[in-house]
Amino acid sequence: SKGHATMGGYDIFKSVLDLKAEPEYIGQPPQWKEPENMGYPINSTDDDIYFVLSTSGDHGYYSSQKPGGFGGQDIYVLQMPGTEAKSLVVIKGVIIAPDESPVGAMITLTDDETGNTEGLYNSNVKTGKYLMVVALDKKYTLMASADGYKTYSESFDFTKEGGVKEIVVPIRLEKE
Repeated sequence: SKGHATMGGYDIFKSVLDLKAEPEYIGQPPQWKEPENMGYPINSTDDDIYFVLSTSGDHGYYSSQKPGGFGGQDIYVLQMPGTEAKSLVVIKGVIIAPDESPVGAMITLTDDETGNTEGLYNSNVKTGKYLMVVALDKKYTLMASADGYKTYSESFDFTKEGGVKEIVVPIRLEKE
């Protein structure tokens, strides 16, 4: 908005819905608290616009023309105040056949503790590349399968990890 006290043109604000629980307010419509400027370093003296909150509410994306960007409006991500950064791992790689050609395969990721399927993924048919983002603090089994090939299986223990981590797992499928 630029309809409130801003640092620049458009700034990003937050407002909290006040759901009063006192008996005298029951049946009354909820009220929004006064908008609060998110301040520096989120807002700059230029336009900080097009804010979108993630569905989890823990981070948001916005566009800004801050010094040191790539030119013009750049997209920024911010951790929302009062939320903790998630611990996750990016698992990526390429699935190939014995002759080094890419394979389009189905990848199943299972939580070892619960036995639940955490995700189903497909590698790119033309390149064999795949990418998964999963929560840390768990043990997983990754299985890759494709017609005409033996199933590949590998286990991962991320129970002692924290923060954000990236690992590369190349997978070579063997013919049946």
